[in-house]
Amino acid sequence: MPKFSIITIVYNGEYFIEGTMQSVLNQTFTDYEYIIIDGASKDSTVSLIQDFAQNAPLPIKWISEPDKGLYDAMNKSLSPAFKNSKKSPEARRKPLFMASYKPLSGSEIHFIG
Repeated sequence: MPKFSIITIVYNGEYFIEGTMQSVLNQTFTDYEYIIIDGASKDSTVSLIQDFAQNAPLPIKWISEPDKGLYDAMNKSLSPAFKNSKKSPEARRKPLFMASYKPLSGSEIHFIG
C-alpha cells in the first residue's frame, strides 16, 4: 500500500496539466499513488490525461465528471485515496493536494511522518 496519495484537481487545464503530471512522475520517491480529478473539462485536458495515463510507468487513477467546484472535487478524491485504509489508523495514507497549474519542483518528495 502506498504511503500517500498525490492528488491533482483540474478543470480546463490543457496548458499546464502535462507539466504537472510529468513533475509527479519525475519524483525519485515512488511509494505513492497518483489521483487526478477532472471537473468535466471542455478543452483537451481529458484527452491529455488519458494519453498520459496510458503511457505512464505507474498506474494513474483518474476520473472526469462534473463537480460543484474545487472543494467538491477534493472530497471526491479522498474516497479512492482512503478506500483501503479504514481498517487501521496506521494504514491511512496521507493526501498531498497539488494545483494543476503548479508542477512539483525538483525530483524528490521528502516524506516526514
